[in-house]
Amino acid sequence: KVEPILEALNFSSFASSQLIELSSGEHKKLQLVKALWLKPQLLIIDQPYTGLDATSRKNLNILLDEIVLNGVQLILICNDEELPSSINRFAEIKDGKLVVVNSIEKSSYTDNHLKEIPEFLKKSPIYSSDNIAKMVDVNISYGEKQVLKNINWEVKAGEKWLLQGHNGSGKSTLLSLINGDHPQSYANELYLFGNKRGSGESIWDIKQHIGLISPEFHWYFDASATVWQSIASGFYDTVGLFQQLPYSKSQQVDELIEYFGLTENKNELLNHLPLGKQRLVLLARTIIKNPELLVLDEPCQGLDKQQTQYFNQLVDELCANGMTVIYVGHFETQLPKTLTHKLVLSQGEVIENTKAYTSQKELA
Repeated sequence: KVEPILEALNFSSFASSQLIELSSGEHKKLQLVKALWLKPQLLIIDQPYTGLDATSRKNLNILLDEIVLNGVQLILICNDEELPSSINRFAEIKDGKLVVVNSIEKSSYTDNHLKEIPEFLKKSPIYSSDNIAKMVDVNISYGEKQVLKNINWEVKAGEKWLLQGHNGSGKSTLLSLINGDHPQSYANELYLFGNKRGSGESIWDIKQHIGLISPEFHWYFDASATVWQSIASGFYDTVGLFQQLPYSKSQQVDELIEYFGLTENKNELLNHLPLGKQRLVLLARTIIKNPELLVLDEPCQGLDKQQTQYFNQLVDELCANGMTVIYVGHFETQLPKTLTHKLVLSQGEVIENTKAYTSQKELA
């Protein structure tokens, strides 16, 4: 039966949803539901926990233990340390070879010494308004399903927000309103960078103020672009580079490549790099124009703890110039230190909106 799997992963309410309505976390759950329901002899899952909230991760481990008891052989490819209790063999890839080990070595935090930030990023972004985003009683529905309910939220210039909530809580829809991508924004009272949505601005007028990383953006980014081209495309908000950069902008790309330690890779194709370096390239692309708003939607999906800590250390350094941040993440150990505000969604509603964010060990 598939119902217990749907219930354990909190996916029952999405069973009749269209694929386009699902967030990245819900897409992951759909793949897991199918794999678990089929009960194959051998189940191989690459990055099983990517995009899942804390509760779903725990319930997934219980489901995996259950299918192992039913005779399924299980191979997990991941960097996580909280694994199903049925996992009793471990291996690592070192220098291109598969090496059997006794257990997973827990990575310890090391404070990486960062290079000096390029001069052009030491300056505060040029803000077009003190009000980055403002939502007044915003409601979004797909047919009879209401995904956002009476949202009231205001983001001021320079604030650093954590956006949190379980899979399907409405985070992706909320971000699509801010990114200018949601057609229902015109039917709501929504202000972006001081202008009411629908007052004549184009989607490109909005995007020029924003730097964005999201799982979906990474999936669909131009695989034929080099590292240099990928970063340079951030000036124009295009997926790939379609025009020649002036000398001053080319210099900025080179400075950022040096800062991120990507000089040796600058002429390589983006999809030929390890995942950790790909995320650094996309972070560089996101900040190349020193945007007013940096939107980081689960930017550390699939990275190990060392890579995650390094990535967030970079975010902290880069945001010291007064950049506004909205960061989506589930665990306190995987968040930058710069965050000062928190918005929590549950079933499309705001259940917490705090101006002084304090760390908790585990977030939703």
